[in-house]
Amino acid sequence: MKKLISVLLLLTMVISLTGCGKKEETAPVAENAAEILNKIWANHTEEMLFPVMGGYDENFENIKSNEAGKFNSDSAEIADSITGIPADDFSKTDDIALIMHAMNANTFTATAFHVTDKNLVNTLASNYKENIMNRQWMCGFPDKLVVFTLEDYVLAFFGNEEIINNFKAKTTETYPAAKLAFEEMLSAGDDFFDGFWGVGYLK
Repeated sequence: MKKLISVLLLLTMVISLTGCGKKEETAPVAENAAEILNKIWANHTEEMLFPVMGGYDENFENIKSNEAGKFNSDSAEIADSITGIPADDFSKTDDIALIMHAMNANTFTATAFHVTDKNLVNTLASNYKENIMNRQWMCGFPDKLVVFTLEDYVLAFFGNEEIINNFKAKTTETYPAAKLAFEEMLSAGDDFFDGFWGVGYLK
């Protein structure tokens, strides 16, 4: 009887030690910027969804319907206009994707971009915030801006406050390792530049 009890105690100890040795698994970062945005978008409930489009190239061949797409252009100025990435930082990225409201980009635009030098991730996140904060808007100006960092990616989105809050919640739910860098309310200016797909601002 004592031998049986000893064996059971030994088995209990082994099982306990095995359980303690297990490491909590974390969700891996997606393979590219578009996948990051699409995984976050796919995590929304039906009630949160609305018509979106994604991607860009000069021939409009890369435009996606109801999903994020790759930004495919060598123009730093166009990247600045559409995604909000400052023109001076464009050369420091090598993979950009975006998803936006199908009718008005100021209602919702989300961008993810890969930073070639991981040491510059926080700098580019800050530069993005400053670039958006210094714009003056029209066509239904954005309420709110949120910027995350995720390893060597920056995720940034602006628009309607409720939509942005939902996207923020789904970002942290989809990627628990994502770090909130900035969360700012935006305000409209008196002057504007009528930009691409309903984006209005004066730099």
